[in-house]
Amino acid sequence: MVGAGAAGLSAARKLHDLGAQVTLFEQAHMAGGRARSETLEGCVVDVGAQLFGSGFSALFEFADAIGGRELMARSPGRDALWRNGRLHHITYGNVASMVTSSALPATLKLRLGARYVPFLLRHAGQLDPGDLLARGGDALEGESVAEWGRRELGHDFVELLAYPLLGAYYGSSPEDTSVVLYHAVARAGLDVKVYAVRGGIGALFQRAVEVLGERGVRVQLGRAVERVESGARGVMVDDESYDGAVLAMPPRSALQIFDPDPVTREWLRGVRYAPSAVLALVLAERIPANYFGASIPRTGHGCDLVAICAQQHKLPGLVPDDRSLLICLGAPSANADLIAEPATGVQRMIDAVEALLPGTRRLIARAKLYRHGDGYPLFYAGYLAHLRTFPVTAQAQRVRLAGDYLVSPTVEGAIRSGERSAIQLMDQLRAG
Repeated sequence: MVGAGAAGLSAARKLHDLGAQVTLFEQAHMAGGRARSETLEGCVVDVGAQLFGSGFSALFEFADAIGGRELMARSPGRDALWRNGRLHHITYGNVASMVTSSALPATLKLRLGARYVPFLLRHAGQLDPGDLLARGGDALEGESVAEWGRRELGHDFVELLAYPLLGAYYGSSPEDTSVVLYHAVARAGLDVKVYAVRGGIGALFQRAVEVLGERGVRVQLGRAVERVESGARGVMVDDESYDGAVLAMPPRSALQIFDPDPVTREWLRGVRYAPSAVLALVLAERIPANYFGASIPRTGHGCDLVAICAQQHKLPGLVPDDRSLLICLGAPSANADLIAEPATGVQRMIDAVEALLPGTRRLIARAKLYRHGDGYPLFYAGYLAHLRTFPVTAQAQRVRLAGDYLVSPTVEGAIRSGERSAIQLMDQLRAG
């Protein structure tokens, strides 16, 4: 196993359960990948993943399997949307909240109730946000959220609903996202409970590392793999020999250490990623805010940001009582520039926060920018058709790929992908 993010840990657990002896390599000194947690000035920073829906069945099953279910806790999930110079309370995905919130224009509310909710209910059987192909969701594909939304529901739907959700959760814009992904998320949101992880999402993956180690999995954190080579009799991971391997990492990283067959290499060229800039701001005092996530439309103030998440309102115990922690998410159109020039990027993001929450700048005790060149896989219009052609049988013998880009751009998708790659590998090895 190479990579100890959600996909890698899921694959390692499944391989162990199937009777394999497993070694897990991770170049970082902590597990979780983009879904990891760090401590900053006594505050727990969830670097990537923030909240999870109750429909994430594979994630909850994974938590059960490693004895970490007690770490999963309901989060209030209160949101806000910046519009007309102020924040309006809203809970994305909750139809009642969206219909009653002052965040949305009356015309959009009428269209949601009369047209969009009935549309989602009619197509419910085809929509699974954790696995977009599982129920034939690609039958609804063919255009972007922006194209479908402006034609069917209008400009406000795209700018006030689709853009904030897609930018905050998937680092993408409506123009760069398949409408199927948005429909699937919106359908799940009609009846969803929101969860977070006590101690941060990294606590769940740290628990996984500890439990897997106790079960005999050899976990090597801080160990970068330089080369993976596949042969008829086994796989060489640097200078160690194994029966098989799972590469649980973005394609660009996998291609740096492994040379796949031409068919797989060509397929991987169709995978695209959006960069991600996440700024953590520790504030020297508790600020008045009764929401967790504040979304910022691109037509409003703070165009370098798409959302500000107040971690003290996600779960108790993540932030000391005398402090605040803001997780500031860069806007999709700005992320590449924000991570390319980090010093300038930090200042731009702080300026955007100050414009929205005046007085914040003087309270900053610590700021840290987290940069991800391969932030989120883009499920663009047409990507599901591309995903249908993933060449499982053409991959080099004894090596399998895993990652959210193969199922769904979520932790749920990563966990499902890891399990599948483990099963495929074991089936192949047993078949000889």
